[in-house]
Amino acid sequence: MDNWLNNKKVVILISALIAILLWAIVRYDQGVMPTPTNVVQQETKVYKSFPITYVGLDPEADLILTSVEYTETDVTIRGTKDEITRMDPGQNNFRIEVDLSGIEAEGEYSLPLNEVGFPKGLIVNADHFTTKVVVENLLSKEMDVQIQIIGSQAEGYEQDPLQLDPLKVTVKSSESVLGNIYTIYGEVDISGAVTTVEQEVPLIALDESGNAIETVQLSESSVNVKVPIQSPSKSMPLIISLIGETPEGYSVVSYKQSVDEITVFAPQEVLDSMDRYEMTLDISALTGNQIVNLNIPILEKVRDVYQNQVVVEVEIAATASKIIQNVPVNIIGAGEYDASIIDPSNGLISVTLNGAAELLQNIEEVEATVDVSGFSEGTYTEEVTYTLPNFISATYTEVTIDLSKAVDVNPNDAEDGSQVGSEETEQDDTTDDENEPAEQPVEVPSEEEEQIEVSDTDTDPIIEQPL
Repeated sequence: MDNWLNNKKVVILISALIAILLWAIVRYDQGVMPTPTNVVQQETKVYKSFPITYVGLDPEADLILTSVEYTETDVTIRGTKDEITRMDPGQNNFRIEVDLSGIEAEGEYSLPLNEVGFPKGLIVNADHFTTKVVVENLLSKEMDVQIQIIGSQAEGYEQDPLQLDPLKVTVKSSESVLGNIYTIYGEVDISGAVTTVEQEVPLIALDESGNAIETVQLSESSVNVKVPIQSPSKSMPLIISLIGETPEGYSVVSYKQSVDEITVFAPQEVLDSMDRYEMTLDISALTGNQIVNLNIPILEKVRDVYQNQVVVEVEIAATASKIIQNVPVNIIGAGEYDASIIDPSNGLISVTLNGAAELLQNIEEVEATVDVSGFSEGTYTEEVTYTLPNFISATYTEVTIDLSKAVDVNPNDAEDGSQVGSEETEQDDTTDDENEPAEQPVEVPSEEEEQIEVSDTDTDPIIEQPL
């Protein structure tokens, strides 16, 4: 060793080691020490009001959890930054649970809180280590479902009674809880509805004050609710009018429709103003029997109709003619005037009727009329109008009418002392008789005089054309 001390290099090396050791001791005393690069930083995170889940109660044991000491607790978690960052509360992959699987009878129990699903390496501490629970025997009873309708249907629509399926549910809970249940309740909103509202409505148990009771089991968590909403309706006859004229040489014999009455849906004030539902069928192109399928139109202010289609069968035949002679013409609307027909002088006309021969053969007389309402004194030539059966027309006919002021006879014209001889009276009577229009005999045509002429149009084909 003496040789080492005599060695200059050894002395220098020992001096250097001593110097380094002294420097390290001084730095340590000053609180300055280098931090090793492999030391991991720890972090702490606190979850406030973390929910506690109670699980595991045997459903076959006829028991129900009716009371718990804690429903939530604060949880403190310690670990590395990466470990804490990996925890995602939104995924519910970690929780605080209380296991009830060991309970087999009603009573009060003190059970531990368990940390479930937390990543390994974390230190998890809940503020509460245990919680008290009360378990009671499970009883059941059947109760009616009560559904509250919220809002109103659209204006002008009607609401029928709601329909439920099911009408009742079985409620299970402890005896004390069952006694507090006032109703099994749900809500359905029909605000502004114009059609039937049908929904699955969730159910809750309420006490008499309207507070929800959570510690119950329902045989059905929801019910199907149907609230029929419909427009006011009215049944009325369906009237189909034929418009247009058949092609020359053809006439309508008859038509029939498959639907005579429909149901109309509309606001009530519109229905009150309707006693029939009208539509039209254009026959201007029909030259033979035809079956037409029509959509019943939705008129203004009408919402819908039922039925919505009608089938119309139209029978077409060749046009024929028939002359009705010695038809008297009635004058109406003369008022204060005396009216008479001066041309033709006998006041009788001949009327030519046109239509299907099948219809003409049943016509024996025609009502002819001339309306002079609003006319003043004078002579007029006016067209005669006719009252005719459906699908029959008449040729244009004019008559000349004379309107003159009626002469009033005043019985007071003969004063006392005036003598009117019988001859004079007879003369006046004769004059009056002469002023009366001569009564014209009405000639009824004989069978030989009746004429039915069929046009030269060939017999029409029967066309079946369902649409």
